[in-house]
Amino acid sequence: MLSIFYRLMKCEGGATALEYTLIAALVGLAAFQVTEKMSGLPTM
Repeated sequence: MLSIFYRLMKCEGGATALEYTLIAALVGLAAFQVTEKMSGLPTM
């Protein structure tokens, strides 16, 4: 698994893909949190 990560970091296109993946994950997490807060349901 780490070898794949190192190869992605060496290649500039891989680093860009990794950055976009992290941004998408953060946006998804934020959307989930906002939806959960607006629904009024108790959290775990």
